[in-house]
Amino acid sequence: MFKIKSTAEKHVDSLHPNSTLGALKAQLNNINSRALLSVKSIGHTVYDVIFFPFRNDIVTLDGINDLSSIKYNGIFTCEHDGFYLVSFFITSNTNVCHMSLYQNSNRIARASKGSDPSNQTQSLLLILKLNTGDALSVRAERNVSDWGGIDSIFSAK
Repeated sequence: MFKIKSTAEKHVDSLHPNSTLGALKAQLNNINSRALLSVKSIGHTVYDVIFFPFRNDIVTLDGINDLSSIKYNGIFTCEHDGFYLVSFFITSNTNVCHMSLYQNSNRIARASKGSDPSNQTQSLLLILKLNTGDALSVRAERNVSDWGGIDSIFSAK
């Protein structure tokens, strides 16, 4: 399939990389090479230090070549260095539970749910600098009943 470029696009393509517009083009190309992923959890009880199963249904996907760590373990593996907006939300009816975000083997953030036994959604959102090969996972600190589906989603952008 052919894409017809406008005169403006042709001009931007010919810019010197050190010009202001050339630098902007380089930044846009860098942003476009990053990953985009949103995936639903399969939903079930997740036991202490076990990964939440964010592998059931991919909602959004772009720029990721190898999905094996997501499909089999629910772990996002970074393929491109850069800054990422990382988020998850989990719906649970478990009394007092904690869901922790790990970068490789380091716990870097945690969302917690209080003692209310009704279904509640807990969320976490942060920006991380990731290197190629870094792995992100969400783990339970105690047993957590995960509602799953559209009520429990992990995203990295």
